[in-house]
Amino acid sequence: GKNMDVKNFLKVVSARRSNYKLGGSSPIPGGEITEIVREIVRNSPSAFNSQSSRVAILFSESAKRFWEIVFETLSPKTLPENAGAFKNKIDSFAAAHGTILFFDDEKVTNATAEKFPEFAKNFPLWAQQSNAMIQFAVWCALTAAGLGANLQHYNPAIDEAVREEYGFPVRGKLIAQMPCASPAEPPAPKPETPIGSRVIVI
Repeated sequence: GKNMDVKNFLKVVSARRSNYKLGGSSPIPGGEITEIVREIVRNSPSAFNSQSSRVAILFSESAKRFWEIVFETLSPKTLPENAGAFKNKIDSFAAAHGTILFFDDEKVTNATAEKFPEFAKNFPLWAQQSNAMIQFAVWCALTAAGLGANLQHYNPAIDEAVREEYGFPVRGKLIAQMPCASPAEPPAPKPETPIGSRVIVI
């Protein structure tokens, strides 16, 4: 019945973790990953149904090239004593099966804001929230499909170089990057944090 569906959903939500130990393979084919992402983008809420979120899925060489760009852009700004650790971190993302890029199409966001001037200043914030809902749903769905993932934010430093490399439109604001693959090992156990007064009932 319905309760089992809720339990399964909550199981997936609690199983979703940041996994930094990713392999180069995937338990499901790339086409299925793409279908998962398409379904989530199709069904995710957005302010005034503006649907400004955009997602790019990079596999194999495209994904490796993305992390090369991140390294090339940011390693000159890295302190020498952190250079080795930074390279290892980027290499671990590059080794993943794929990387999902989350964008907002600012042209759409701004056009919707113009239609509703009384809410105009809220639209960039709502666009971020819509995008975050997609990120979370994708992360949960990948978890349910047996993939590990983590979420990175090397934007905005890399935006220009990434646009040039892949031909993304200038109006695409990069929000987050999600490497994903079969877990090479499970994520470390999560410490139990008391929820305290983070949820109240009135």
